Amino acid sequence: MAHISQSGLAGYLPFYDYNLHDNIKPWLLQTSQGETIAVNSILELQKLIGLNSIHGSPIELVLNWVRNLNPKVIPVVEQEVYHNQAEFLDWFTEALFYYSTKFDSLEVSSTQLEKGLAQLYMKREICNIVSCEGPARTDRPELLAKWRDRRIRPGFKPL
Repeated sequence: MAHISQSGLAGYLPFYDYNLHDNIKPWLLQTSQGETIAVNSILELQKLIGLNSIHGSPIELVLNWVRNLNPKVIPVVEQEVYHNQAEFLDWFTEALFYYSTKFDSLEVSSTQLEKGLAQLYMKREICNIVSCEGPARTDRPELLAKWRDRRIRPGFKPL
């Protein structure tokens, strides 16, 4: 079941918070005419890439579903890196350069606790990218041009 918060901004606006992993269906979102909708996506869309279902590509289904909600704004945060090459050595090399840069930046700008938490999170990502394939691989980040194309196809426009 989705976590729903109705506190809103300073208690004046209703606010609903749904997570994609809660298996939300479009009909569950009861929207009123004239209601302003915002959809926030932080590192969620990359988990839908590469999956297939009998109903089509999950990322395309989700983006079309979101488009039908007619949101006013959709902030999207995703990693810009391509770990989806056909050859293992290519995506391993890309991951090596990408994560070494992230670890270097942590050394300069983080406290010990922040470093530890970030390293745990990145360790999971690295293991998933390097050692998993098929349905076991949950992270498939792409380059900005591909993300832009994925958002334009269902009719979204950049700000």
